[in-house]
Amino acid sequence: MGKKSHRHRKQAARPKVKYQFIEEHRLEFPIRVLCEVLEVSESGYYEWRKRQPSRRQKADEELTVQLETVFEQSRQTYGSPRIHATLRGEGVSCSRRRLQWNKLNDTALTLKALQMAIAQRQPGAGVIHHSDHGSNYTSGQYRAQLAQIGAVVSHSRPGRPQENGIAESFNKTVSYEKLYLEEYQNLAEVETGLKDWMSRIYNGGRLHSSLGYQSPVEFEQNWLAQKAQPSGLVDS
Repeated sequence: MGKKSHRHRKQAARPKVKYQFIEEHRLEFPIRVLCEVLEVSESGYYEWRKRQPSRRQKADEELTVQLETVFEQSRQTYGSPRIHATLRGEGVSCSRRRLQWNKLNDTALTLKALQMAIAQRQPGAGVIHHSDHGSNYTSGQYRAQLAQIGAVVSHSRPGRPQENGIAESFNKTVSYEKLYLEEYQNLAEVETGLKDWMSRIYNGGRLHSSLGYQSPVEFEQNWLAQKAQPSGLVDS
């Protein structure tokens, strides 16, 4: 009876661990994709979110507020070592492994992705950067990076989800043409697989109907070739 009860509690705990993982990475990947990869239902995840947080969760939430406060007071310049040092100096314990840096990690991850894109593509002034109004995209560091390259900032208007249609279409494509077709053991495998798929398949080989059934790489090469032609000349 004891072994059976222990096994039941262990099995019941597994979805909670998965739901917590989804909660921590929901801004990095679509929730439906995370649920599919971890083999849990979206309804179960949302039901889990509605439940009263435990004492441990409340403590983590309070600590997260303190972390964010220090981060904002540093004008979003402090990394984890300085934030930890600041909190320790205030007598706050923040060495627990269960601590999650949701907002800080999300902001850092988004900024890193932008910096990688700038380094790889080297866009000129006037490039349009479109996003929703998420805090990651409106943070001081992120906007400063856009201003540095002279980007034109564009945000979708409230109540106009169709303005993010391209991003939603991409999420659907990556879900059905990549993530749903493979099994992953951890998030690192997802990241590695996505990078390869994006480079070789999505950008390098997949035909896009919106681009006249050309791959993005092919479309760009043709566009650059046309742009380089002297004015008034057209290929016969």
